Amino acid sequence: MQSLVISALLTILAAPRVRGFEPNTGSQLLVQAGSCSAFEFTTQPQYKFTYTLKLLSVAAAGCDRGQIRMTKFYIREACLKQRDNELGLNSYNTFTCPAATDSASSTCDAAFNLADANSLLTAGNATDLQSFDSGNVCATYGDRGFVYVKNNCFSPITVGLELDTSDYQGKLCLQVAGKSISGVGVAIIVVSALLALIVLSFLCCCCCRCLC
Repeated sequence: MQSLVISALLTILAAPRVRGFEPNTGSQLLVQAGSCSAFEFTTQPQYKFTYTLKLLSVAAAGCDRGQIRMTKFYIREACLKQRDNELGLNSYNTFTCPAATDSASSTCDAAFNLADANSLLTAGNATDLQSFDSGNVCATYGDRGFVYVKNNCFSPITVGLELDTSDYQGKLCLQVAGKSISGVGVAIIVVSALLALIVLSFLCCCCCRCLC
């Protein structure tokens, strides 16, 4: 019995650690000349975590790294314009802003057309083996995320990325009725409710005066 217990403990200790995220096709992405493509990272269903994104390498023979454009990390359903990975109100994003829904070339093009300057960079702005993006995620669809890459060179390129995740380090991330909501989202709802209450009170007051 004792030997069985020791054997079981050794098996557990020897088990490999699995990262929260792993690229679907490894850590490298081949992008043809003039094309727009994406890294697609997947994880077990979870709605909150903290991430660090690192550039591993860029293979671009005869091409200036400044011609290789990249976005920072977008969690699935995040707004392409504002990259609100921590807002969590995916239903709100769906109606007001095009979202990062997949790795299709059309979504990739939309990301570069809509994203703000803080969400974009070139391979020339990033240093190999150093992180270029980090942050918190609070999202209903936290099982998938994307990094879009646009190749403006005249030859194919290969980009290597690594996404590491850890426990959520943000201030607040809750799940309500299957939806995730961060502290920012809570604040938006509270402010919206207060404004609606003020407007309603004003209208009621005006109606009462008219009746008088």
